[in-house]
Amino acid sequence: MSELIKPLVLPHEHPLSLRLAAQLEEFQSSLLDNSNSSNSILTKSVLNCRLLSPGLVELIIQAGSPGGYGSRTWPLRIGGAGIGDDASIVAQLGFGDVRAPIAVRFGVPIALHGVDDAGFCDASFWSDLNNRNMGKAEQEQQQEPTL
Repeated sequence: MSELIKPLVLPHEHPLSLRLAAQLEEFQSSLLDNSNSSNSILTKSVLNCRLLSPGLVELIIQAGSPGGYGSRTWPLRIGGAGIGDDASIVAQLGFGDVRAPIAVRFGVPIALHGVDDAGFCDASFWSDLNNRNMGKAEQEQQQEPTL
């Protein structure tokens, strides 16, 4: 096989996917532990999680806003090789996106920047999400406090 084209690595063959799936029981426990006030935004947004197959985890998340799709539940599947190119290929070509460490995919159709027709999140989804979150934090810091 060409060095430029790497074989697809499915969740049951992907080491990181298998390690994350092995932590599922611990994560489920943290979801059930409502007494822990230090829960992260992740555990507050995740309603449920389950193992679909070896190395493939599904999270049911609560997200959205009234101005968009509305606040609703979304199945988010995690496992397998991420989308993108190997870092050496991106360096050789001088453009492209480095392969994500793991694949993340919405389980239902959704039209979002950085999400392809199959629901897979590419690098632009994560960078755009990070930029939006940083922008919100900066806006909150600049706003005058109100009662």
